[in-house]
Amino acid sequence: MRPVTSMLLLCLVALAAAVILAATKLMDSQTAVGLLGVLIGAGISATTSILLARENRHLQLATAALDKRLAAHQAAYALWWKIVGAVHHNDKIGDVVMEADDWWKNNCLYLDADSRQAFRACLMFAFNHKDLLGGPRSKEAAKLAEESWKEIMKPGQTLVEGVALPSLGKAEKPLDIPDA
Repeated sequence: MRPVTSMLLLCLVALAAAVILAATKLMDSQTAVGLLGVLIGAGISATTSILLARENRHLQLATAALDKRLAAHQAAYALWWKIVGAVHHNDKIGDVVMEADDWWKNNCLYLDADSRQAFRACLMFAFNHKDLLGGPRSKEAAKLAEESWKEIMKPGQTLVEGVALPSLGKAEKPLDIPDA
């Protein structure tokens, strides 16, 4: 049962008890109102404690995962640069994509949803990008190669945004991420 629902139920029970006690003359109306106030106050206090405990638990989990999440975004960012550096080297790209795919399988849940999706798409496009560059250069092939390159470059900015670190102030220089 939700804490607010529990508090409302407790208040209704307290009100009913106070009305019954006052109606049966077991206590006078002023005492019944006082008792009702005490019970309602206790209910509010208990509900507030429950809500604060839940919020604290959520904050503790978020804080505990923060270091791992930051490390995962940084590792993904480093792997992304490795992919970008290997994408035009047929002898390297397969191994780099396999390394990044293994890393992704073990760490993707620490990435935010947009970074997770962009990184995974990057792996698929990077592995096949070399095939788009060979052969005849029709407008369609050039467009496919351009779209592929955009998907390969997308994780750079997405990973930076996904980690969502607060700024260090005016002294912090913006990160220079190449455009697609």
